[in-house]
Amino acid sequence: MRFIMLKVFGAPFIGSVAPALILLVCAALLILTAPLNALLPACGESRVPMLAAACMLVTQIICLYVLVPRYGSSGAALSFLIVLLAGNAVTVPKVISFIKREKTTNS
Repeated sequence: MRFIMLKVFGAPFIGSVAPALILLVCAALLILTAPLNALLPACGESRVPMLAAACMLVTQIICLYVLVPRYGSSGAALSFLIVLLAGNAVTVPKVISFIKREKTTNS
């Protein structure tokens, strides 16, 4: 990743390798969980995504306040990762219980 940053953006951007790597993890997490997050509203469960959004907002405010002054752009990227994990901690268990419930009713 360092080589790519150096070749594409040049030496002034070499410090952005760590945030870029963290954001790559975030992108992978988003790709994996976006369909799950779209499933709940499609099934009539609109409260859970709203609760997840509220949880993510509070988490984002706290993480940005704590991490950005200390770690700069890496802190901002890390706060985004923490926010994604917090949101998924709310939605994924509900998706799993919904799938289990549908599996037993269709059996």
